[in-house]
Amino acid sequence: MSGSSWNKEQTNLKNKTHDIQGGEKKVMKKSLKVIATATLAFSMFASVAMADTPATTTPATTTSATTAVKTSKDFTDLVGKDAALLAKIDALLAKGFMDGKSDTAFDIDGNMTRAEAAKLVAKIFGLTVGTETTSSFKDVDGTDASQAWAIPFIEAAKKAGIIDGMTDTTFAPQDNVTLGQLATLLVKGFGKAADVKTTSPWYDGYLDVAKANGVDLGTDGAKAATRADLVTGSYAADVAFSSIGKLSVLSAKAAGATTVEVKLSKAADTAKATFTLKKGAADVALDAAAAKWSDDKKTVTLKLKDSKVTAGSYTVTLAGVDAAELDKTTATFDAENEKVTKIEFVSANDTIAKSDKARVQVQPTNQYGEAASFSAGNYTVYATTPDAATLSKSDDGKLYVILDTNYTGVIPNNSQVSINIYDNDQHISATKLFKVGDVPYVTKVELGAVTYKNGKEALSLAGEKAIVKLTQYDQYGGVVTKDTGSAITPTVFVTPYADSLGNTPAVIADDNNDNTDDVVFTLLKDVDKTEEFTVTVFGGGSQATAKVKASASKVASKVEVLQPSTTFAYGDKDKYVEIVAYDEAGNKLTADDIVDNAKAGRFKITTSSNLVLGGSTDVPAAMLVNGSADATQDNKIVLTGPNKGKLHIKKVDAKGQGNVFVAIYGNGVNSNAQINIPLADVRYPDSIRVVTEVAAKAVATAKTKPKYQVFDQYSEKITGFSTDSAGTTIDILSNNKVVTYDVYADLSATAGFKVSVDGTGVIADNAILPISAFSDKEITIATDGTAVVGSTFDFKFQLRKSEATHTGQAAGTLIDQSVANLARKVTILTAEEAKNLTYSLNALGDLFNTRDDATYIASHATEVDATTSKLAKEVVVSAKDAAGNSVAIPKTITAVTSDVYNFAQVDKATSAVDALTGVVDDKAYVIGYKVGTANITAYFKAANGEAKSVSGQVVVKNEANRVESISVGSASKTYTFAQANGENIYHLMNKLTVKNQYGNEFKSEGSFGAGSDVVALYDNYLQVRYTITDLTGFTSVTLNGTNQVSLVGATSGSFVVTAVAPNGKTATTTVVVTP
Repeated sequence: MSGSSWNKEQTNLKNKTHDIQGGEKKVMKKSLKVIATATLAFSMFASVAMADTPATTTPATTTSATTAVKTSKDFTDLVGKDAALLAKIDALLAKGFMDGKSDTAFDIDGNMTRAEAAKLVAKIFGLTVGTETTSSFKDVDGTDASQAWAIPFIEAAKKAGIIDGMTDTTFAPQDNVTLGQLATLLVKGFGKAADVKTTSPWYDGYLDVAKANGVDLGTDGAKAATRADLVTGSYAADVAFSSIGKLSVLSAKAAGATTVEVKLSKAADTAKATFTLKKGAADVALDAAAAKWSDDKKTVTLKLKDSKVTAGSYTVTLAGVDAAELDKTTATFDAENEKVTKIEFVSANDTIAKSDKARVQVQPTNQYGEAASFSAGNYTVYATTPDAATLSKSDDGKLYVILDTNYTGVIPNNSQVSINIYDNDQHISATKLFKVGDVPYVTKVELGAVTYKNGKEALSLAGEKAIVKLTQYDQYGGVVTKDTGSAITPTVFVTPYADSLGNTPAVIADDNNDNTDDVVFTLLKDVDKTEEFTVTVFGGGSQATAKVKASASKVASKVEVLQPSTTFAYGDKDKYVEIVAYDEAGNKLTADDIVDNAKAGRFKITTSSNLVLGGSTDVPAAMLVNGSADATQDNKIVLTGPNKGKLHIKKVDAKGQGNVFVAIYGNGVNSNAQINIPLADVRYPDSIRVVTEVAAKAVATAKTKPKYQVFDQYSEKITGFSTDSAGTTIDILSNNKVVTYDVYADLSATAGFKVSVDGTGVIADNAILPISAFSDKEITIATDGTAVVGSTFDFKFQLRKSEATHTGQAAGTLIDQSVANLARKVTILTAEEAKNLTYSLNALGDLFNTRDDATYIASHATEVDATTSKLAKEVVVSAKDAAGNSVAIPKTITAVTSDVYNFAQVDKATSAVDALTGVVDDKAYVIGYKVGTANITAYFKAANGEAKSVSGQVVVKNEANRVESISVGSASKTYTFAQANGENIYHLMNKLTVKNQYGNEFKSEGSFGAGSDVVALYDNYLQVRYTITDLTGFTSVTLNGTNQVSLVGATSGSFVVTAVAPNGKTATTTVVVTP
């Protein structure tokens, strides 16, 4: 058959020499790329085939985006047609795939012409359509509007080799297209031409394949295709094509005793595709890491985990791929139990050695053509020796017959032994007669796979082993074991020599107790460079070699120093410079690796004198690498904490340029890097910025708590003055004068207002605050009952500069009373404003079902009282004025309710009289009970004195508490021995704080001998545990059952405490202990 888009056989239908033809080979060569795009292109099919231009008119104008979509009801010639047909027409019209012949006529019975077919082909296959006005066929008239529209499509299809003319010069644009020709077009579009069988008449094969792919055009391929056929065919093709190109599971079958083979319709994304396996309704575990894909990614072999394929029905399911890319996702298959189908003796030699425990290997094969997985107990063996033969299976799955051929009366090279073995289920058997030879001696050695016991692909650290599989053969080809004995013992050598190996890096020994010797290769020291060693075994006149790799995977061989992104200024303390290092393979080292290399003295670090190294108050020597192989490099690299592995700069001791130089030398490595760091002048206060804004309006007896920070000239927060390496405050110079800075509080004398900074007491007007007492401190502006309605409290904080003998000392002559200032006001609401406040309940979010989950008994402190439980939340009422601004209001909740008390339970609490406002705070709390949603309503006294209420929703869940964050107050703390020994660990960590996913906070804090270990109180929920590492001075540091510290072996030293959450989140404090 040689048809093209439609084949040559069709020419017999009309006795013409050419139709839409051109030779199948020619068309296929020209249109391979086009057909390959059919999956995407066919989505355009209906828009072409259905919106056909009448043969007697120019193409209809495409409906604009603003034109209403027509339905079958708009066409008078569709009245009374089959409902199923009309539904298909409506679906195609709705998609914009088609239109009528006119506004009122659909022409459902009209035929499809060759000109329309050319347009169809061009659109389906995404051909480049030009703007030709003259056709290469003389019977397509460019001056005739009924034909001219088709010229670009005809020429495009011709150029693509998809459609030829009836003759070399004629096209017959008005001739009709048959169903057989339409089927041919669709089949080729599907890419299924290869599935077409040679039939008579020719079109039957195409109709069959079209039907098999979801498009049933009937059986009369000679019939002219009508628009009704186009509707039916296009609708079916649109549905069918929606799955063409999608990934499907074609089949599945048992491929081995523990493997299943799955075939897919096309190449899969192996990084995404996942599979599950069920036997009936039961899940069968798969070893995902053991899945093996074919090169074309269309077949995968799945490995069962810890089980075998057994008799029954299985279902494989494909997942992991986007649903839009999937078609058929499952396949079922029936499996049978593994069975033995053949047993063979492996050795071709008919002689076995004379030995107390001679070994003869046999190979049972299962129905899958692989070595049967049955244990030795599944077989029975007989041998014509005085003592019964036994069976043994090695770790690598080989089955051996073990028998005594050194029996009394045996005559070497004369006596014979017969061995018969069969499996106990299928009774498949094998028998072989052997001659007994001489005692065994090794004549051949083989080395097999190398197994690295560290689970990697090379050895790196001292003590790591590599096992090289060794097989020794006797003179008859039998395997020599420790039991069979041998007159010759192999020897092993390793080259080249390296310090990391020592004098005897490899020995021949039975490492895995399988009665067979292997080569055991062991590192004596850590590897400091990547190398490959040759292991050579000599035995019985033969030798074998294997390669063992050693990799300096954690040893720095290249170093970089990163330029700091923050400002380094004269007087700065505890600055850090990041060191980046790589091993020989180019792998970037971790912070832990950097520390290890520093301990080994591998880095040689020098800095300019204005960058002082060593321990500081906040980063003591205990937090730095000490006791390294090169003592000159001690106290430089951070040992623990968030800056682990970085170079610690204790103090920037001058302005100008600082230099950091880091080098690695030795073992053929020569790498160094350096940076110059600009060192800016000493920092001075320059501006005030808002952290938390004050509420501009308030109700009497309310509080508002703003927070402000002082920033320096480098736009960084500053809380005090800088000191030099001697601890002396550095003088700040302004116009050659020493200056100091402070904050002046300008407070209006408004009755009923008080101001407190960081809870240290009330400050008065004209108060002068040190920078350290103001920057980043919470300020409380409180009103009491004497505050007058409508009164305004004005306050201004002014950053001042004055002359001084030394910076930080008493201020002298004022130079600038307003270097920066921040002025705000708080106004007590008028009665009218108080009436117009809008109230709401702050979002409560989710709660844990504390009182129902039975983690603790009902009387436990975690749940007995909602007003104190850390798993409860405060119910807070907030207010806004008419402009939407927040208003500070007192806490005046009089009652609180839950509409579903079985879900969320509430309680009230009243505080002591507040020293600033002179009133009590009436608070409310909600705690979770059972899972569900409840509405919480708070009743309170509004600003205008009215009793009001607001409601909000809370969702109670049984999702187990999860640590979202864990933190400590300080990265390092120093205590005396008397303070630390016997103290609870949370005290040493300084404000251990844990937060869960519900937004609850658990903080263990308090003074020595007092306070509360809240984290421990909620231990059943949080399960925070502690590790103690990096001890110096002490022989041991331990915790008892109540987390009290016991220091042993010294009265001073240091250690690192790490609080660890179940999900791996951590917080660390370095504890320094002095006598």
